Amino acid sequence: MIVPVFYGNQYIPGIIQMMQKNVENAKGLKIELVLVNDSPEIPLIKPEPECAEFAVKIVENNENQGILRSRSIGIMHSSGTYIVLLDQDDRLSDHALISQYLRAEGVPKQRALKKTAAVVANGYIESRDGNLRKIFRTLKGMELINHKNFWFYYGSMIPSPGLCMIRRDCISEIWMQARLETGGADDWLLWVLFLSEGHFFLFNNECLYTHVKVERNTSDNESMMLASSLEALQIYEKYYPASEKLSSVYRRKLNVRKISAGQGHWRKKIGRASC
Repeated sequence: MIVPVFYGNQYIPGIIQMMQKNVENAKGLKIELVLVNDSPEIPLIKPEPECAEFAVKIVENNENQGILRSRSIGIMHSSGTYIVLLDQDDRLSDHALISQYLRAEGVPKQRALKKTAAVVANGYIESRDGNLRKIFRTLKGMELINHKNFWFYYGSMIPSPGLCMIRRDCISEIWMQARLETGGADDWLLWVLFLSEGHFFLFNNECLYTHVKVERNTSDNESMMLASSLEALQIYEKYYPASEKLSSVYRRKLNVRKISAGQGHWRKKIGRASC
């Protein structure tokens, strides 16, 4: 499990407790926690887990790298077959890791799949007042995730990578090497590259994950999200120029969001008047 930490020492005890509970429910699995400190001026306090059944690695960035680079740095320092990318303030249920792992390893592989590339679970979004909203209301709604077009027509289909367990060898090298000046859309880029490279999700309808809304969430800052989304789109276009039609759809969608946020204006072509 990879967790970038940004001014987040206060979250470490909760992360360790969450890992301990998951390890207790996943006997026999080798589980590793990689904490990537992206606020290097404040060193991470290395936790001493009571449970010796999982390893803890701490990676100190020399300078602030942002969420995408911190996640990819964490992956490079990890040794697991499967990866979970979790935000520091998000939560997993006590049996999330074993449930996702058994779904990945225990179901018959679809004919089109040589191996399970990733499993996406259900979960909740917790508002600032503590109310919970289910992320996917139906399994049919989850299944739309495997249709790449929806990621361009609708936007990000998965609220956070923490919902997913992905095979490390199915994580795009393009994504691993990418740089986004503004964080927020790195997960959209991760999954559109994942689908473009021929991978598919399996689905786990158990509610295993809770995404917590906090004041610093980039996803709540429309201006930053728009800038990040445009950067992510430009990276995708560089490697997949043949997807010009889908890219144009997404670019128009971003433009509409800019207008709604008061950052853009309508352009109307005015033709020559006829007599």
